[in-house]
Amino acid sequence: MQILWDLRKELRCAVLVDPSSDKKDMGKQVQKDPLSDTRTIAKQVIELFATGGPENQNTVLLLQDNEHLRDHLQDFLIREITEQKISAKFPVVIILQCIRSASIIDDEEDESRTEADLLLKSRLSDKEKTSFVSKEKLIQRHHRDEMGKFHGFDIMQHNYNEEYIRKTFCSKEGKKITEYLQQNKVSRNTKLFAFLALVNSYVPGSYLLQSQCEAFLSHQDPFGVNLSFEKRMQPFSDVIVTFSRHGGEDKRVRIAHPVLAHQCVQLLADAGIARSSATLDFLQYLTRQQIQPSLLLFFKDMLTKRETTSNGQEIFSRLILDMEKREGIPQCANVLKTASETFKHDPFYPQSLARFYYIKMSDFTRAEIWAEKAKERVPTNSFIADTLGQVHKNHLYKQVNGKSGEKSGTRDILFWAEKAIKAFKQEEELAERESVNHMEGDSPTKMYHTFNNRGIFGYLQVANIVYNSLTNLNPKWRKLLTQEISAEHLSILSEDRKLMKYQTFITSLRGAVERKFYCFFESYLTYSEPRNWKDQTPYFQRDIVDCFRKYSTAPSPKEDLPLKTLKEEMASTFPGLSSLNPNANLSKITELWKIINKENPDDVNTACNYILANILQTNGPVASPEPTTLPQLRAILQKFMEKENTKLWTPEFYLLVLLLFWPEEAREGDVTNDIDLNKYVECMKQAFDNKYKKYLQSRELVPLFYLGKGAGLKRLVHKSSIDNICVHLKTGKSRTLNKTRGSGEIRHTCIQDHLLRVNGVVRVHKAFARMANKEIEICPQKQASVWKDGNISFYLGFNISGPVAFDIKYTMHTVGSGTNVQKQRDDAIRSERTRMEESKTFNRGIPMGFKTSSHIHTPTLLTEPELKNIHPQLTKTHYRLQCPHAGLFQCMLTGLVFLMERKGEVLYRTVQWDDSLLHSTGRTPAGPLFSIECPQGSVRQLHLPHCEIPSGKGFDSLSVVHVTGDSVEILQPVRVTDSHAVVDITDLCLWGLAYPYWQFSLKGQVLLFHKPQLRKPTLNVHLLPVNVPVTEVEKLQRACKYIQIPSNCLLTCGEIYKLCCDSAEKNKIQPSVQ
Repeated sequence: MQILWDLRKELRCAVLVDPSSDKKDMGKQVQKDPLSDTRTIAKQVIELFATGGPENQNTVLLLQDNEHLRDHLQDFLIREITEQKISAKFPVVIILQCIRSASIIDDEEDESRTEADLLLKSRLSDKEKTSFVSKEKLIQRHHRDEMGKFHGFDIMQHNYNEEYIRKTFCSKEGKKITEYLQQNKVSRNTKLFAFLALVNSYVPGSYLLQSQCEAFLSHQDPFGVNLSFEKRMQPFSDVIVTFSRHGGEDKRVRIAHPVLAHQCVQLLADAGIARSSATLDFLQYLTRQQIQPSLLLFFKDMLTKRETTSNGQEIFSRLILDMEKREGIPQCANVLKTASETFKHDPFYPQSLARFYYIKMSDFTRAEIWAEKAKERVPTNSFIADTLGQVHKNHLYKQVNGKSGEKSGTRDILFWAEKAIKAFKQEEELAERESVNHMEGDSPTKMYHTFNNRGIFGYLQVANIVYNSLTNLNPKWRKLLTQEISAEHLSILSEDRKLMKYQTFITSLRGAVERKFYCFFESYLTYSEPRNWKDQTPYFQRDIVDCFRKYSTAPSPKEDLPLKTLKEEMASTFPGLSSLNPNANLSKITELWKIINKENPDDVNTACNYILANILQTNGPVASPEPTTLPQLRAILQKFMEKENTKLWTPEFYLLVLLLFWPEEAREGDVTNDIDLNKYVECMKQAFDNKYKKYLQSRELVPLFYLGKGAGLKRLVHKSSIDNICVHLKTGKSRTLNKTRGSGEIRHTCIQDHLLRVNGVVRVHKAFARMANKEIEICPQKQASVWKDGNISFYLGFNISGPVAFDIKYTMHTVGSGTNVQKQRDDAIRSERTRMEESKTFNRGIPMGFKTSSHIHTPTLLTEPELKNIHPQLTKTHYRLQCPHAGLFQCMLTGLVFLMERKGEVLYRTVQWDDSLLHSTGRTPAGPLFSIECPQGSVRQLHLPHCEIPSGKGFDSLSVVHVTGDSVEILQPVRVTDSHAVVDITDLCLWGLAYPYWQFSLKGQVLLFHKPQLRKPTLNVHLLPVNVPVTEVEKLQRACKYIQIPSNCLLTCGEIYKLCCDSAEKNKIQPSVQ
């Protein structure tokens, strides 16, 4: 909130809170889709941006204080910007996402966090501690008599120390509260205090409305209505605060601080008011009063929301866990049961109760009853239906392991397994219906539905338990379960004739397991992964593969030998091939697919698998002795492309079309010249929508291949190659070096060395790749990164939905040669003045501290640390700058400034500009070219010294030049200060500054070097731009002594300068003018 207040004059600041209304409601549970208002919110944000007309538009700084909308609001905003045809030259909206949590995970290895995440923890920095001391003196000066009432301030000043809170209640005022609680346990203000303490302790950001608090108190003392709320709440008033988010609305009431609230809950418990009794009183209040809908949500969170900690998700809410620890299991069950009976339409309370019965009490009978009731309340919700399957699965597990008293026999195992399987199959059917309903209609929320895979996964878990338990009873069960022998042999394994009724169930297991693996999980796990790894349990993939292997060990009687071998290698499908272990025998696998393809030449899926195997083998560690060539593979594919039979075509087919026919440099007679790849990109998207979208829409699609620097099939870089690099780099590095995970964070030079940076263009928020004089539409990995029209560069990946652009930068590239380079150069020169105006407009209204470069995906707030000047070590070839920690460090010799994200060593030197390379961009050097290295990868931003004057033309025309090999990027600076041009970087190599061939004035320096000689001493005078390091000139003047004088001056391009001295007739000046 302080950030919004500080920037309220520069930006249009707004706060997005929970969309639930605080209008009074007669105790009915509000069931509302958290995404239902998102589209309306997006419209309002864009309206705020556009208020005042085109000339008065300004960036909206939005604080998003609602965790339910965090993944979706950006997509709706982009949609609104596109639909309203807004073409802004500065950010439309900057989102600060605030996620409240009672348990903050501060883990450097947490892969769910990004570099943009900032953790605000209950811990003060040294600077903040000093500020609190100063503030305390000010408060003492103005509020000496009320110092003990500033609880929130005192808690923060004492670094959130709970021991300090306990001492607070030992004070005179604290003892009054303790005594009052012991003597007035059933008074209305005590009960209200207990309500506040509970909800504020266990639900971050919660509150009660003052009007409802006053109404509750009126039942105790109708004649006390003339007293103020603070008076009626004595002696608790000192620990309670009232506030209003908007002027004129009903005030809100809460305990002064959550830490204080938690201590109040314990104080109440010590006084005999237990958490369970306070919660039950709270329940009665909710049913008898007109209450705010948000309070219903707070209460539900208090009883049912499971916090995520560093060890994973808690099994129950924090209140239930604390209640169990301090009061016992029966009290927890009683509270959940009462809540379930009170809110007769809400499914989440009986769901939590069912889980509590089977997890904590092993009471599977009651668990089944309440799981059924939860299901009855919302019969179409697959996630609610999952609880019943989990009850039966856990009942089966305890029966098998003898935890229910004694080990079960075969019939009991099959009985409970069949019940669990039936429940999970019903859940799977509901999940399918949900996905169909969300995919149909015009509702925007259909895009973000999470497909529930728990029914399918639960089926495999139960099948696994059945396999393990039955084979432990009798190893011969393995042949029956894997169908090596028919179910007719069931009587041989057991004399129990009642087992015959399970014959159909037993014979169905293998086929069902294989279908669920091949038709769902294999592609699900290969083509996608969770956006947040904490949403997927560590055993998820392990259990799936384990179950599949157990049931598929025996070959089917109908399978040929090649297919049998491929299944053993788990290489019998396209997803299986795509996820092969790098050590797999690719040569053998390719040969087997060659045999199958010859036998089935008209089978499109067989052809696709054969082609993929060849691609993988060509790029594998061991090359094929007789590899199939690219033209041969294209010929196989073209046979099907000519059929125009779209029913045969799958996303996998289109993926291969793009991989094999993706153009290189234009060559006469190239077969790719006749292929309309835009058509196939669109067809691939439609095929993906039809086959996979409903299952994968909430997950991150994984790039299966990247476009590399090689030729032919060698330019296709498989994802396993990139993942292997990331694994090797991860040791001792930051979390950004984890597997690419589809996130596109391809930052390390070791990865970039394998990939080709592609040129492209953005038009109307759509991105296109420019390859061989063709433009092919691609999908940006981050939609916000294509916020304006212009030239871009990126790395190209291919996932199962189509080509994807990663690490998009707005730039004027000259990668390539010939006509392509000339076209880019012409485009760059024509757009130069427009780009300069955009730079001015883009930075309008954006305060210092914001990243405002057009190649940054989304502008983000940046608190710049204090600049520290360091004298570098000089070697024969390099400057060496030791940066002991994260921060901003300036080299005292070169003027270079490095923003370090952690400790690191920077090595740098000046190198010669390649005039021919830079000339192709229509630019000339504006300073030295620096070769920069940082072995630790710690540099995140460069400040390159420039020589421009703020009032001159060159100040706005400065560009940052990034040279890699034979290619050059021209980037727009993040910002330009009086002395430096700032650029965010993802890799190092060569960096410098340039500007167009224009004439303007610049800041210069006059350097004097005295060369002592016996007969004719010489004074060398150099006129140079101010950003040329003196140390570099000294290297060229080795026999001379540098004379330090006030050297700053103003130099103008094209002007003539003359050296004058009093004894000109005695000294020779050469040349006379310069």
